[in-house]
Amino acid sequence: MNLGQFASRNPFAVESETFEDETAFLRQAAQELEIGQLVHSPFFTLGEAMAAVEIMDPKMDIGMRSIDSTPAPAPAPSSLSLLPLELVRAMDVLVAREMTYLSGHHPHHTLIPSILLHRPSALPQPVVSLFCTALLRTAHLARNAIIKAGVAAEEDFVPVEIGAGDAGARRDGGAPDGAEFDPDLADRMKRAEDDLERDGFLAEKGMPIDNGSGHGRASGESRKDGKGGNNGKSGSRKGNGATRERAASASSSGTPPASTSSPDPIARSAASRLRLRRLYLLSLHHLCSQPPVKHLPLAKKHLAASLASIRAVRSELTAEAAHSDGTNEGRPEVDVSRFFDATSAKKLTSGAPSRSITVMGVDEAYRDFETMLAHLLELCDFLQQGTLTGLMTHTTLFAAKQPSPSILVRSIQYTVTLPAPSNYRLFDRIPTSQLVRESIEGFCRLTYFYDTRPQPVARIADAFLAQAVEPVLLTLKALCFNRARQRRLLHKCVEAFEVCQAEAETLDGELHGLMVTHGMMKKNLDTYFLSSWVYHHKMRLLETLLSMGFELELYSPYEYVMIFWYLLSIFDAHNNHLRRVELMSTTRERASTRPAPGKAGGKAKNLAKEQASLNMVEILILTAMTDFVRAHMQLAAALMNLGMIHKPQADFDDEGVRYAHRFKLFARLGSPRIATYEEFLSDCEEMGAVVPELLLRSAQHFQAARSMMEHLASLPPSTTRTELCHEDFTKEYKGLARNCAANMVVAKVMQTVGEGGVGDRKVLPQLGPGGYPVWSFVKR
Repeated sequence: MNLGQFASRNPFAVESETFEDETAFLRQAAQELEIGQLVHSPFFTLGEAMAAVEIMDPKMDIGMRSIDSTPAPAPAPSSLSLLPLELVRAMDVLVAREMTYLSGHHPHHTLIPSILLHRPSALPQPVVSLFCTALLRTAHLARNAIIKAGVAAEEDFVPVEIGAGDAGARRDGGAPDGAEFDPDLADRMKRAEDDLERDGFLAEKGMPIDNGSGHGRASGESRKDGKGGNNGKSGSRKGNGATRERAASASSSGTPPASTSSPDPIARSAASRLRLRRLYLLSLHHLCSQPPVKHLPLAKKHLAASLASIRAVRSELTAEAAHSDGTNEGRPEVDVSRFFDATSAKKLTSGAPSRSITVMGVDEAYRDFETMLAHLLELCDFLQQGTLTGLMTHTTLFAAKQPSPSILVRSIQYTVTLPAPSNYRLFDRIPTSQLVRESIEGFCRLTYFYDTRPQPVARIADAFLAQAVEPVLLTLKALCFNRARQRRLLHKCVEAFEVCQAEAETLDGELHGLMVTHGMMKKNLDTYFLSSWVYHHKMRLLETLLSMGFELELYSPYEYVMIFWYLLSIFDAHNNHLRRVELMSTTRERASTRPAPGKAGGKAKNLAKEQASLNMVEILILTAMTDFVRAHMQLAAALMNLGMIHKPQADFDDEGVRYAHRFKLFARLGSPRIATYEEFLSDCEEMGAVVPELLLRSAQHFQAARSMMEHLASLPPSTTRTELCHEDFTKEYKGLARNCAANMVVAKVMQTVGEGGVGDRKVLPQLGPGGYPVWSFVKR
């Protein structure tokens, strides 16, 4: 190579070079450094530091290869052949990798290392090819649903293309955006299930003959059925018509077809996993299809069958684990590492966050898979919600589930529940303004909406409904994010309701004058319908925000008194507001000068009766939570006064500043009234003087709250308006009742020991039911 010619063509070539000796300068600079001191460049940021660690540590740099053990190149997909035991084990490992992928890890760490997923259509065995193709398609449907919803944060999901990098992988399973669903794949999977259930592993079915465990059959051996015919390839299609009919009838329910002769158990295991994959594929396809009104019933049907199938698979895995303890003969362990190529995992780009990669175990993956299917099945019931109160309650309980719904479940919840930007219809069928109007009418028990309204009244009501839709939709969307992000987004929802409340107060003044003018109410009844409804929902958000801090462990134990004290003021204000609305509604109904005519009056009367019971349930819940929070505050104050809760004494720490920081959201609100730090100190002084009395009152309030919680859990779903989420509602309040019982024991024990302490034990809070702390005695 002629370097001179290269330099003449290189625009960055240096014509004249001069060199200087910098040794003396470096030695002079080094004298200013201490022994062991590092030189830090301002341009060497955290990103460069993490990259340097990855380069130096072979365990973190997945692109490096060890000198001692260089992996062999991956075999071609057409040469891969799995024994039956290897097939079942590979199916389980692939499910584990898929669930790891959906938990937020990069596809190149989870799915792509599997050689079976590179070109599924080139695999020689039909069962393996069908399973891998279906897995790639379900993964792609999940990825598209997550990206379309846009509720995934960077800690939830890595939105990178699934394909292995070549067009063949996308044609096999990637299914580009907009591609039509292939129903032939589900049909072929159903036929393969029937063949496995009926014939087991046969060479002419594309499977090896010997399964390695004594369950296989020789090539020329045939199985005799009940009619004396053999079980060749043609016989499997035509020999047993009754079996074929039973298989066809079971295709929709997901149950395995009955067979007069049982094949080997490994074939049944493979068939059950293939059935689960087919049902999950159909479920996900219908969930991701629009409109949801049309497809959710089919999705619910397939999800119910998927749950039955995955429970059968988990029972089988549990039985295998019980039989492999050395006393019974279980299936031998199978190594499937040859089907997973480590060299196919490429180094991440510099912009991707560094995360520890741990592939789930098979048991954990199937447990998470079952939980995800159960959550998706519950989503199908959202479509039946006909009221805004029921939808908000159901969504709030669903967001607080433990374990939390996965990112796929929350993404489908968003696309199914919320409307498109140009269409304000929930579930693509119910106008959001209609739900808001019915909620206001029910909350304040108004009857004039059922009559022929004067035009000015209708104009004001419609103007408010147009404004109230935005904070409602914003709240429903915020509840689709992960639990940590929900708390931050709910701050914005509170501010949106605050703006809506200011507008509602102005409209309420105009509405009140018009209704008096048209004889719809008396002049002395000063009621505010619209702003009362907005205030009610804003207070529910404020209660949720403060309570979520306990669940997310944002508060230190020495802050509990402060948090519970402010939460108590919120519950008191909300409780008083609901009682005032109930009183005004009752007074207005008794003093009404305009009886509801005809049929409309009967409908309004029934609505008032139903809403009265619902408002009383809300008041009962707030009364129970008021006792619950007051008991927690008194117990925490007593423990602090006894010195059992350590409070750090730092020079820079200021409780007043911390108080302002914790409740800075409330300082920007016009209502409720801001509880000042001076009021908090005044109440603390009153509580600090009588510790035994604090413990006594705490136990009494816990007992009262427990009784009301148990009563709430026993109410019928028609009373609480939780017909579609009554199990979650009951579980929540039973958990809060257990929380009361456990903390009541601590309060009573502390009454007996007094200031003498509890010996070698100390009291520590733990996360209990409902996210609230449960105090327990532990050794020092």
